[in-house]
Amino acid sequence: MASAVPGCDWRQIPVTTRFGTGSPTSTHEISGLERIQVAATHDELTGLDNRRHMITLLGEHITRRSRGGPGFAVALADIDFFKNVNDTHGHRVGDEALMTFAHLARAQLRSTDIVARWGGEEFLLLLPETNPPGDPHTAIERLRGALAAASASAHVPELRIAFSTGLTRYIDGEPIDDMIERADRALYAAKDAGRNRTVAA
Repeated sequence: MASAVPGCDWRQIPVTTRFGTGSPTSTHEISGLERIQVAATHDELTGLDNRRHMITLLGEHITRRSRGGPGFAVALADIDFFKNVNDTHGHRVGDEALMTFAHLARAQLRSTDIVARWGGEEFLLLLPETNPPGDPHTAIERLRGALAAASASAHVPELRIAFSTGLTRYIDGEPIDDMIERADRALYAAKDAGRNRTVAA
């Protein structure tokens, strides 16, 4: 499967892990076990964390926050008019667009940020507070600019993609679902306002 920009292929992750306390598992066995583990936590197409693993990571950040750790924001990002990309150019080009988003998100967001494929053309960004403080909105807009400048498909070089984002900060003590629902409402507000923008809630 071709990609307009270099992506992450989870199937090529180096085999370096020792399992258990006994003898090292053979390279072949470790490779198989690691692939199972990675397949359970990562999206096969993009190499990003998957929804299930992101929920686990959110829970870990909430626990750290409850113990005095840093706060964080989340952003739901949805590729604008993605159905039109699939309908016009086919699913291969649609897959390339998803991989392009994933690659540029990893490249343009901060090293502390985590990106997951939430479902379909929707992505969840976990944006921890940093010291010195970093503005998550600035990081998102940097990604927006990179996508506007990059071809989203090797097969359709002129194709560009944009995305709408709903951004919200975690409120101490709230359930994960409440935070995600608030980000989702902000995402729909961004789409209603004309798309290709971020709305904070």
